[in-house]
Amino acid sequence: MLAFQAYPCVTIDIVFDVACPWCFIGKRRLTAAIKQRSKVKLQLRWRPFLLNPDMPSDNPEQQFYVDRRFGKRAEKMFIATRNAGNSVGIPFMPDSIDHTPATLDAHRLIRFAIGAGCEVDVVEAVMSAYFIEGKDIGDKAVLTNMGVELGLDRLAIEQLLDGNSDIASIYHESIRTHRLGVNGIPCYIFNEAYAVAGAQESEIFIRLLDLAAEMSASALPVSPLCSAW
Repeated sequence: MLAFQAYPCVTIDIVFDVACPWCFIGKRRLTAAIKQRSKVKLQLRWRPFLLNPDMPSDNPEQQFYVDRRFGKRAEKMFIATRNAGNSVGIPFMPDSIDHTPATLDAHRLIRFAIGAGCEVDVVEAVMSAYFIEGKDIGDKAVLTNMGVELGLDRLAIEQLLDGNSDIASIYHESIRTHRLGVNGIPCYIFNEAYAVAGAQESEIFIRLLDLAAEMSASALPVSPLCSAW
């Protein structure tokens, strides 16, 4: 196996939506894997995948949305999500969620945070606010306050969310992701070559980190999965 200190940079494209509970679980599991490979140089690229791209601002009530989307499967899905969440320290609080949010502005805030190098913290904060605290992450004021708490400039966030910046690009990237064959999230693509779908266990992520690092070190030729990006 390649010595850890010799690891080159590994790029991970994370295809996700902040309103997806399994994306939250997957983030925690990936974080745990990264800690096991702390000497690996990583570039994380957060790729928006809008689960509900046409969600109106007057979002539907959560229970109505869940019933319409999942029907009789909802209860079993909740139990599985709750158990998986507990295993990674996420106490999902579905009863605190009033309605399903539109997530476009949350993705815009995450993209804005890249410039300050705190996008990972923003992803964590947005998901925690929604799934644990029941906050409306489709509300511009809520998103603005979260950004400010993480050190971002209030005026800059307000100008961003009041304008049209990044709206078209996020929609287009979400569409391109579908065209690349990603039909479900979360999805993780390592070095634009190895893809895995679902909130995998940390051990799987560790294996993929090792594989991607060895591929980079060997400069193996690949056919990129993410060439459209």
